[in-house]
Amino acid sequence: WVLARRGDARGARRGLGDKDAGVRQAACPAAGMLDDEVAVSSLMRIVRHDKAQVQREAAAALGRIGESRGATALLDLLSRDSIDREIEHAAIYALIEIGDRDRALDGFKHGNELLQRRALVALNQMKGDEIVAEMILPLLTSANEDLRAAAVGVTGERKDWARDVAELVGGWMTIGNLDETRAGIAQELLPKLMSEAPVRGLIARMLQGGVGLNLALEALANSVGAGLDKSWTAPLEKALRSADDRIAGRAVAAAAALKAKVFDPALAALGSDDSRPALLRVKALAGQTSRAGRLDDSAFALLLGQLAPDKPATARGEAARMFANARLTSSQMMSLCGAVSQAGPLELPILINAFYKSRDAKVGGSFVEAVRRAPGIGNVPPAEIKRMLTRYPTEVLDMAGPLLNQLLKQRAEQAQRLATLEASMKGGDAKRGEAVYHAQKTLCAVCHRVGDKGGRVGPDLSRIGRIRTTRDLLESIVYPSSSIARDFESYSVDTKDGDSHVGVILRESDDELQIAVASGQPMKLSRKSVSAVRPNSLSLMPQGLDQAMSEQELSDLIAFLKGLK
Repeated sequence: WVLARRGDARGARRGLGDKDAGVRQAACPAAGMLDDEVAVSSLMRIVRHDKAQVQREAAAALGRIGESRGATALLDLLSRDSIDREIEHAAIYALIEIGDRDRALDGFKHGNELLQRRALVALNQMKGDEIVAEMILPLLTSANEDLRAAAVGVTGERKDWARDVAELVGGWMTIGNLDETRAGIAQELLPKLMSEAPVRGLIARMLQGGVGLNLALEALANSVGAGLDKSWTAPLEKALRSADDRIAGRAVAAAAALKAKVFDPALAALGSDDSRPALLRVKALAGQTSRAGRLDDSAFALLLGQLAPDKPATARGEAARMFANARLTSSQMMSLCGAVSQAGPLELPILINAFYKSRDAKVGGSFVEAVRRAPGIGNVPPAEIKRMLTRYPTEVLDMAGPLLNQLLKQRAEQAQRLATLEASMKGGDAKRGEAVYHAQKTLCAVCHRVGDKGGRVGPDLSRIGRIRTTRDLLESIVYPSSSIARDFESYSVDTKDGDSHVGVILRESDDELQIAVASGQPMKLSRKSVSAVRPNSLSLMPQGLDQAMSEQELSDLIAFLKGLK
């Protein structure tokens, strides 16, 4: 480092061949800082054949120096499946810095699927017109999920490809080839390109009915600032009147996303129809532009009923999310405290967000009393409760002092409880454990995937038995926030209108942010509407699920997970 600071490139370069990995690791950034082109050959050798931490620094140095031949070693590294995410990121960023589009394009065309995906990410960030629709669109249906995701990401950013995408999706529907994979691709792409005339025309055709109706409604629901097209009005109003609650529900979400007053009469009629499911009615009422997220007394009562402990977990989670996003009056918050006192580990962390919007001492005091009795209190970090209560008068936070101290003490006792639970576990049965996995009281499949079934909010569990011990699995179930899997950290997303959402970030771009909330549903937010994105120490997976199971059921669930290899 002294040699580097003195500008002695030749002296610092000697460290690249040192026997000590720490010296080599220090010499790499020195070469980059000094723009030492003579060191490129040595850096390329390190990138290909050295320890991971040294490879990462060498890749970064090649990027800073910017010599084209360095891209060859980076592409070689990126073709391997054994590199970790940090090295992958460093090598891709270095490729972008070097900016040799021809070499990157060659790697994309002739490399394996791993290299294709990584080279595509780099090419997409380089200036130039080397990427064309004919190269990328065939990859949208690649059997390789990661390559397919990269292709979808690139395509969604290319508004000039809107006509090609519209023709592709229209062709899938025409020949009856709209399987689950293609439908998922269309659901992701169409909202991103919704402002373009070819896609708006495709949506109009899909809304006429048939296989494309549900897909069109979901695409509209997930769009951000799309604006209403006149050709959509009549078919959307028809969908809102559909006797099929699923179609009507998707139409409600679409109408709410479009924020057009023309749908208010149909939404009001749906909300007042007592033959419809309660959640559907509340969504219809809340979706009216005149409501602006407010709930009248009847809608509030309907929604409050969905938080009852005997309601399905999916209904409770969705109701909690709607309360968290609603603009509640102080009187409504006081009533909501009754539900808080009965809230379980799934809905309680979500319900807390509803109370960020008040500073009323009476509301704060009622909340403290309610949360003290809540069965799901173990799933809320003391710091989260404290942060929310700092918005209230000081006496409210003082009132919560004993509760916060108790929760901190419980955290200290977690290790002992895990040891006791592990010792008391009975012989598990994997077949019974699979039933527990899919049961209403656990709903693991809402967020986790096994094989080709399940959600993608949490880690894929298809091979969890290979990499996790019984103790690891037990801790993940009982105290999920203790060891959050990488890339599945939750975030609190605050919006400029005062709302707050907690979820896992699925996708983000310059224009929008997509998160998955606790109910497993994706939510898209315009970047312009977001005021802050803060890391959350709480896992989206609820703590306390073990309390909903018997010891035998917990043992069976562990046995099922251990068998996933």
